[in-house]
Order: sequence, then structure tokens, then C-alpha cells
Amino acid sequence: MKQNLLILISGIFLVGFALLFLVVLPKYQVYQNLVIDLKQKQIDLRNKEDYYDNLNALAKELANHQEGLAKINTAFPTDPSLPSLFSFFLAIAAEKGLVVQNIGFGRAFSSTENYQIEKESINLQLSGSYPVFKEFLLALENSSRLFQTESLTLSRAKEGEQKDNFKFGLTVSTHFLAGSQ
Repeated sequence: MKQNLLILISGIFLVGFALLFLVVLPKYQVYQNLVIDLKQKQIDLRNKEDYYDNLNALAKELANHQEGLAKINTAFPTDPSLPSLFSFFLAIAAEKGLVVQNIGFGRAFSSTENYQIEKESINLQLSGSYPVFKEFLLALENSSRLFQTESLTLSRAKEGEQKDNFKFGLTVSTHFLAGSQ
């Protein structure tokens, strides 16, 4: 009977050991993997929360700088608005005492990663005195819109006109965003 009891205890012990290795240990490993996945997801969640908190902080900071952004949008608009550009040049020329003889435009494209940048060139033929033209250039420089002088020609007035009267050929360019690609 002792021998049967010993065999029975050994058999139960072996079955228990087999159950431990075949059932419990794999389930425990699955549990450990789930715990590791849970910790990783919690870390990911914290990182995303930090990211969104940072975005919210940046959005609030950006809201505090709306005036500066409005100036940038004015200087680098998304639409060239040629009629308003022409009107601007005509008004400044008239204000300074220049006569606009001709006005025209041309457009060039370039591309960046996210935006298509267009360059608008405005060709102006003006007449008037040099000090008045200088004031006109200063008014362009001090405007909220960014202008770049591409070329400038100067010629004397014809016979019979005032001696201090000049003809000016001016090519000015400005840039604008054509929008997302």
C-alpha cells in the first residue's frame, strides 16, 4: 500500500508539474505580456496627453500674438488681389504727386514643401520729380506689404517739359502664398 501511495503521490506531483508547465506558465507569460503592453500603452497615452497639452499651450501662446500674425498675413497674403495692388500704387503715386503713365504685371511660381509661392511683378512707368519719387519709394518701403524693387530706370524728360521732371521705370515684386498643394 505504501508503494501505491508513493506512486499516487508521484503521479499527482507529476500531473501538477505538467499542469504548471503546460497551462499555468503559458497563461502567466500571456499575463506578463499583457501587463507590459498595458504599461507601454499608458506611457503612450501620457506622451499623447503631453503632446496635446503642448499643442494647447502653443495655441494659447499663438492667440496672444494675433496682432503680429495679422501683420504677417498682410505682408505675405494668400491672394495677390491685383486690383487692390494697382489701387495701392495709384493712390500712393497720386498722394506723392507722381503721374502713373503705365502699369502692368507678371507672375512667377516657385514651390516649397507645403505651399506654392507666387511672385507678382508690377511694372510702373511714372513721371515726376526725383524728391517726389524718393518719397514714393519710402512709402512702398514703409507699407505693411513686403515689396522688393527689382529694377529702376531713370530718364530725363523730353524737351519742352519741366527740367526737374523725370520718367521712372520701376519693377516691384511681392510674394504671396497660392495655398496648400
